[in-house]
Amino acid sequence: MDREAAGLYILDETLESVGFGKFQAFALGYAGLGWFAEAMEIMILSFIGQAVKSECQQTSTQESLLSTIVFDRMLIGAYTWAFYQIIMAGGTLITSISSSLLTN
Repeated sequence: MDREAAGLYILDETLESVGFGKFQAFALGYAGLGWFAEAMEIMILSFIGQAVKSECQQTSTQESLLSTIVFDRMLIGAYTWAFYQIIMAGGTLITSISSSLLTN
């Protein structure tokens, strides 16, 4: 079956038809700020770890544990928001996983 006859579009064709306007620029900028904040958090954590280690007389293991806890909480938060999105979208976990795996 032909892709166009079936009404299927690839990502490039979809973006061409939608275009790039003010909303897309705002969404791109907002996502960029989030990415920037995430990178800053990781970089600042390396400086704060050294300061906390010297200020509180921590061992290297305790300093590493502090960074591990931060990243562990980031992982929990990502999964929490993902499940919240699934619930709010009215889908199930299986449909969300299968749709993400089956896209081009």
